[in-house]
Amino acid sequence: MVKKFGFSLSKTLYSYNYAKRMQKEYDIQKLKIQYQKLAKNYNKNNILIVAHPYISNDKYIGTEIKNYLEKLGANVLFADINRSKVKSQDTYLNVSKSIYWKPSINLINGIKEYENFIDGIIYLTVFPCGVDSLVNELLLRKIKSVPSINLILDEQEIGAGIYTRLESFFDILDTRRNLKKVSE
Repeated sequence: MVKKFGFSLSKTLYSYNYAKRMQKEYDIQKLKIQYQKLAKNYNKNNILIVAHPYISNDKYIGTEIKNYLEKLGANVLFADINRSKVKSQDTYLNVSKSIYWKPSINLINGIKEYENFIDGIIYLTVFPCGVDSLVNELLLRKIKSVPSINLILDEQEIGAGIYTRLESFFDILDTRRNLKKVSE
């Protein structure tokens, strides 16, 4: 197929390997930034968003939710940015041995990586996605160490109902954090 488009096999292999290297460097940089953000904002509620990048980076959904949480005072992290993108990990096996969708495995690895550093988890489930519905429901039942909420998104943009749920969830996390400080 490569020759059909007028490219040599060696040039194609070089380009492919170069793209893989650049992607890995990009993933390492994003991971460093996320860990710096986690270290710098230890006194805020650290909230992990569990969603595929095409959802969490969507201008009308994920970015809007991230901006709103930051406006409330949260430090927002993303489960898809984790070490398993840089180096293969199997921490997802602690949650389920039967999940075989690589993007879902990556998100589970992210949850397990940040589990001890976060105050809450927000699962973003896009309504027609059966895989997300199944996996997020499994995660809600299996990961009990961190308070979580599942937002089922069925529109192109978020509305007042989502903001209200985010505020309520943030209030719960804030109350937990304050109670923890008082008991220490």
